[in-house]
Amino acid sequence: MSAALPAQLDPWQAVARGAAFAGSLALMDLPRLRELLVPAALDAAARATFEVAFRRDEAGRPVVLGWVRALLPLECQRCLGVMEHGVDASIRLMLMHGPNLAQDPPDPYEALLVIDDRIRPAELIEDELLLSLPQIPTHPVGVCQAAVQTSVPPGNAGDAAPTEVAADRPKPFASLAGWKADP
Repeated sequence: MSAALPAQLDPWQAVARGAAFAGSLALMDLPRLRELLVPAALDAAARATFEVAFRRDEAGRPVVLGWVRALLPLECQRCLGVMEHGVDASIRLMLMHGPNLAQDPPDPYEALLVIDDRIRPAELIEDELLLSLPQIPTHPVGVCQAAVQTSVPPGNAGDAAPTEVAADRPKPFASLAGWKADP
């Protein structure tokens, strides 16, 4: 395996040669992903490791196979603290161009559309990392700091105990209960 990932390559020639690459990319060098990470928690040494191989599958189709692994610092949307999201994603792409663009690739492949006969392998790896992100990043319930914090009513001191809800407090929609017709 080659350790040097080229900035761009011709995927058809890479398939013909059976090119394979392994190594790591700094998370700071992946601009679309970097925007979604917590900057203060993003270490300059944080990296995504990968292996990608360009080859033909058993049916002779041009494919890109491999994996990518990383530990991504995301902001928990429940407590706004930093959470680490582990990624261990497999890469199973089928190269597609020209008349094949209208067809869906067979399972287990996703389509990799090749328009200008050039691709950027680092963007391919970044895409896999982006696809593995949770829609709403949150800590597990037992771990999240927001789940253990108690709310303090406005006007109370930060160390005051939460107030109890009064049992005789008026209920604004109680009058609507009589409107419900009994069957």
